[in-house]
Amino acid sequence: MNGKNSASRYASIYVKARGSLLTMLILTIINVILIYTDASISFPFSASFPQIAVVVGNQLAFQSGNNAWIYFAAALTIISIVPYFICWYLSKSPNISMLVALIFFCVDTIFLIFLAFLAFDTYLIMDFAFHGWVIYSLAIGVSAAFKFKKLPPEQLAEAFNDINKNQRPVFDPKLYSEEASALRDDVSGKGRQIISAVNGADTVIVKRRYGVTELIINQKVYAEYKGLLEVSYYIVANVGGTVYRTEFVSNGFSGIQRLYADEKCIGEKKRIR
Repeated sequence: MNGKNSASRYASIYVKARGSLLTMLILTIINVILIYTDASISFPFSASFPQIAVVVGNQLAFQSGNNAWIYFAAALTIISIVPYFICWYLSKSPNISMLVALIFFCVDTIFLIFLAFLAFDTYLIMDFAFHGWVIYSLAIGVSAAFKFKKLPPEQLAEAFNDINKNQRPVFDPKLYSEEASALRDDVSGKGRQIISAVNGADTVIVKRRYGVTELIINQKVYAEYKGLLEVSYYIVANVGGTVYRTEFVSNGFSGIQRLYADEKCIGEKKRIR
């Protein structure tokens, strides 16, 4: 395998490992919320300690009549989840943060093994299986990150570009000749504004909110892209005869957001995805 192919392979492995880390983090948070709402379901592929902390805290509060246990358990849960988020955020480029996440999850697995010795249940078999898969995913990601150090910088940049070989989405303005209807009013005011531009009488904003990219024209949302993990995409709306389009062109862990009015670029910003 030549250097370019090796770099592309390592890049692909690392990106998938980072995706596994984010999936585990999200499912862990969902499970904690489900426990607090007394739901009867939970999802595998998640960390055990934050969930057990909530359960034990609730039980101690019920037995003692002291709600301080609930608050203590909540604080402990947050403290045990935040490191995973920090590791995921810092792992935008290959570094030691993926290794730290692996160590944290190995400690969580040791805790699960200890729990199994105290009170084994058949449902723990599935937990062990998914813990093993997460550890494997993170371990090969760590391995790929360390192998990057042996490759020239130009190969690394090319490798992450190769993850999105068809980076720029193909756009045909003829498909958007009809006037678009607004999806809803932009009344919440929430979200992170990426691009803002004025084109004639129109004020156009591109906003990212809760995993959704919105194309807002004159305070109305006309198009949106839903995706927590962004790939290359575009969203379009014909408003008043002008075809507005925003596209995100991914480039490894970052990318460029552009805003067009009738194929004239009126705004651009580099950002992480």
